[in-house]
Amino acid sequence: SRFLRRLWRRVYEHRDALLAAKGIRCNPGAMSETERDLYRKTHETIQHVTSDMDKTFHFNAAIAQIMELMNAIDACDVTTDGTDQQKAVYRTAVETLVILLSPFAPHIAEELWQELGHSPSLLQVAWPEPDADLDFVLWSEWEGDKAAFIASQSSGSFLDGGSSDGA
Repeated sequence: SRFLRRLWRRVYEHRDALLAAKGIRCNPGAMSETERDLYRKTHETIQHVTSDMDKTFHFNAAIAQIMELMNAIDACDVTTDGTDQQKAVYRTAVETLVILLSPFAPHIAEELWQELGHSPSLLQVAWPEPDADLDFVLWSEWEGDKAAFIASQSSGSFLDGGSSDGA
């Protein structure tokens, strides 16, 4: 599929930067806005794919979420000259995508996992968990006045909500 070829190409094009980021931890406090967006999208994707697969069995929805993460990865280009945080966030997103893809395309996921410099098999890796310290922001539009509604969600329950115009 085009999606798998695109992922394969992305890993090989950025292999040096991905390998240079091995061992660097993501620090949300030191990230730029673009890096934070990719970090947030990565953890939102973990949450959605896990729910789609474990609770609702919506496998097509899970694959769609994985593809959306790939689009976010493409939007956040990385080079070997990039900052350590940029490379770490990019590597985290790509590794997460490979793990999330593994139930659907196990052979290509295993090959990409090896290319990312991992020696134990992908089968021995734990399923990723979303960052518990990250509050996910959900956006929707109201029909009438197109006001943005923001709701912070934590542990699956809504904490607060309101429109952007103060209502």
